[in-house]
Amino acid sequence: MMIRKVPDVVFQTTSTRGVLTTSELFDNKKILAFSLPGAFTPICSKHQLPRFEEMYQSFRKIGIDEVYCI
Repeated sequence: MMIRKVPDVVFQTTSTRGVLTTSELFDNKKILAFSLPGAFTPICSKHQLPRFEEMYQSFRKIGIDEVYCI
């Protein structure tokens, strides 16, 4: 597992929370962040992303606070 400190930046989100900083999302938390090679394609939507959703509780059990798909 790689542990990295995320640089502090401000960005616009698609959530109702609007503008956020990386500190608000990541500080003092264990985060699993991943990306998909073909977001919104049938392979990603039907096979890859659902597996992360299925494993969410397993991630929580090992101490992951949040799971983010980038």
